[in-house]
Amino acid sequence: MVRTFLAEYPAAIAAIGAALDADDRAAVHDLLHRLRGAAGALGAAELAAAAGRLERALAGDGPVDADLRARFCASSAAPPDASARISSGSVDSLTTRQSSRP
Repeated sequence: MVRTFLAEYPAAIAAIGAALDADDRAAVHDLLHRLRGAAGALGAAELAAAAGRLERALAGDGPVDADLRARFCASSAAPPDASARISSGSVDSLTTRQSSRP
């Protein structure tokens, strides 16, 4: 799960940026929602919170605040929490824990 997240993460961030640039709120909302869920499941709390803030801002009809977008971009520069899990060997324990569920 962690490896999949890290492999797909750069494309997801790029897609969010492109959808924001195109003002495609439906696409941005969908992408942010999935990113927030995955980040939260992996313990990347800062990224999940940043995605949630931007997702809530998009619920309105007004323009997305440039500062909010900049904070999201800063938070999404790299998923440090997920990267740390891979480097510490938690991928194996996470995979084992998930595969042992009924």
